[in-house]
Amino acid sequence: MIIPSIDLMDGKVVQLRHGKERILTGELEKHELRYALFPEVNIIDLDAAFRKGTNKETIKRLCGQLRCNVGGGIRDPALAYEYLRAGAKHVIIGTCATPEFLQGLPSHKVIVALDVKDGAVRVDAWRDGREGSLGDLIKTLEPYCAGFLITDIGRDGTGAGIDQAFLASLRGLTDKRIMVSGGVAGNGDIAAGTAAGFDVVVGLAFSSGAVDPDAAFVEHIDWSKGLVPTIVQDRSSRVLMLAYSSPESLLASLKTGDATYRSRSRNTLWRKGETSGNTQRLLCVKTDCDRDALIFTVEQTGPACHTKRSGCFDDGEFGIRSLQSYLTQRLSDPPAESYTAKIGADKHKLAKKVIEEAFEFVDAQDAQARVYEAADLMYFALILLCKEGIPFERVIDELSLRHKVSTKGYR
Repeated sequence: MIIPSIDLMDGKVVQLRHGKERILTGELEKHELRYALFPEVNIIDLDAAFRKGTNKETIKRLCGQLRCNVGGGIRDPALAYEYLRAGAKHVIIGTCATPEFLQGLPSHKVIVALDVKDGAVRVDAWRDGREGSLGDLIKTLEPYCAGFLITDIGRDGTGAGIDQAFLASLRGLTDKRIMVSGGVAGNGDIAAGTAAGFDVVVGLAFSSGAVDPDAAFVEHIDWSKGLVPTIVQDRSSRVLMLAYSSPESLLASLKTGDATYRSRSRNTLWRKGETSGNTQRLLCVKTDCDRDALIFTVEQTGPACHTKRSGCFDDGEFGIRSLQSYLTQRLSDPPAESYTAKIGADKHKLAKKVIEEAFEFVDAQDAQARVYEAADLMYFALILLCKEGIPFERVIDELSLRHKVSTKGYR
């Protein structure tokens, strides 16, 4: 995976050489748009890392726009949770990455940052050394995280190219994912990193314009077998269709934001909805572990299937998302006789109904009654969520944050 990196100081995108000399400053909005389709983007608060301020509110806004891994100056679990609840995919913990600190966080949401210079791990904005070898630290910390961000300090911000010996030294240190950072100069470095099984973090090469992010994404796909199968899904991960991508169609998709494929029957590029009007706005592109298959997440307009069905595999099954969509429509455009609309219009009555259904749920006497009352409780709770504009996914996200795995098992 290619992971663009945005370093922030005073609300601006910056690039530092060796973490000290500022060599580039740019506008954040440009980078937001450029990286919108990438599955992950690292956001680093350098002001917080250097204890000179914070870009917290800007970063929280970005967490609602991009799929962010957030780091830089996170020295308090409360701040980590604040970013995660704002929508961060992971938090990146560096100086405070100890078992004692990390055990208070959900391990599947944590990336541990280990910054290396001359074989030694550095902390506190690279000012101080840390006891233990890189390998020993990884073994100690891997039960508490989803992976590691390992930066070659000597090459960071130089564009001098990835040190191949550095890459080789990381092999076999852990089964967890490793992001490598420092010195990426071009597509050759990205290819070397991904071929070694690592995610490659790219900062200066993208920010300076030396490498085009979209072209780099296309180039790191394995096209050796020809067209790449592309699974197309909606926001809820429901599969809509299967298509095929070529380098040209994928680049067109990334550049325009319109899902574009390669037609095998016509042997031409095919922009979805070009004639039917049933377009797909691209939201995110992911690759599989071998980089020879893609997932497009899209916003579908009209049916996805040429048979006029909503999807090629089914007509859409009932679920929380479809129910929430129905309830939202009922509340925004209430039919005269709709009970849902009437109770939704009276927050006091709705609150009483939720409490009433909660009592009936716990008082149920058998399995069928429990299911029936659970359905009632969830229905009215969903009306309240819809009334306040809260998507059910936020409830799932909150449960995910509460799910912690200890070194001895689940807790």
